[in-house]
Amino acid sequence: MTVSNANLMNRTDEHERWLWFGVAGAAIAWVVAEFLNVLIFGQSCPRWLAAFVRPAPLGPRIVLLVITLALLAMAVMAGVVCHRLWRRFRTENSSFLEAEGYDRREYMTLFGWVVSSTLGLGLIWFALPICIIHLCVRAH
Repeated sequence: MTVSNANLMNRTDEHERWLWFGVAGAAIAWVVAEFLNVLIFGQSCPRWLAAFVRPAPLGPRIVLLVITLALLAMAVMAGVVCHRLWRRFRTENSSFLEAEGYDRREYMTLFGWVVSSTLGLGLIWFALPICIIHLCVRAH
C-alpha cells in the first residue's frame, strides 16, 4: 500500500466516524437528557414536596438546564456535521431541499440531519419546562 492510499484510507475512516456521530449524536444526547431528568429530579424532589406549591430547589434546576443546553449543543453539532458531510458526499450539485440519498453515505447524512433537527427541537421543548413549571410536581 502506498502512502497516498494509506492517507486515503485514514481519511475515509475519519469520515465514517464523523458520519456515525452525525447519525447517532442527537439521539444519544436526547436519551441522556431524559435519563438525567428522571435521575436528578427523582432524587432531589421528595414526595411530600410535590403537594406544596413552592418553588423547586434552584440547584437541580440550574444543573439540569446547563446539562440540557450542553446536550443541545451536541445535537446541533451532529446536524452541522451531517450537513457538511452531505455537501461532500452528494452525487450532483443539487440543493439540500432537492436531495435524495442514493448511496449509503448520502442517505446516512440526510437521515442524520433529520434526526438531529427533530431531536434538537425535542431538547428545546424539554428545556422550556425546566424554567417554567414547578419541577417537583412534574417529577412526581
